Amino acid sequence: FFQAEDGIRDHCVTGVQTCALPIYELVQTTNSKMYYVRDQALAIVRRLDEQKIDESKALSELEKLKQIDYNNAILNEFIEEIIFRKDVREVGRLMDCNQFSEAIKKAKRSRSQKLRYMTAQFCLNILIENSQKLPPELLIELVRSAYELCPDDPEFREVYKLFHII
Repeated sequence: FFQAEDGIRDHCVTGVQTCALPIYELVQTTNSKMYYVRDQALAIVRRLDEQKIDESKALSELEKLKQIDYNNAILNEFIEEIIFRKDVREVGRLMDCNQFSEAIKKAKRSRSQKLRYMTAQFCLNILIENSQKLPPELLIELVRSAYELCPDDPEFREVYKLFHII
């Protein structure tokens, strides 16, 4: 920090303004932006964990931080995690209400491969647990839905082959 006593004198600049100049330059560095955004994101997530704010508010605040450091890995990870949690709850709610096609659509639109995998796994679990009770067309629909969500998953390939999906 500089003070007027250090030899910086200008009739237009006050001591406070003189002190702010080096701070402003520091805040403009890439590293300072990264640390600032990280610290702010951690504070937002802490408030979310403490239930002082809801997920929508946290997401909104985190998205605003992207204006400062768009590529901040920690920030983007927090945003993806919150979106994932919301999507999981919504897909689960739709499944609980027997709105399978809506749940599948929601999972397909998700950016999360993990959610698509979980939803495909759920479809196949329904198939396995209820294969004797469900009509054949519903069984095929469950397998097709799983395939649409995770076409290349090796864990599901045998089921896909069994139902002639691949």
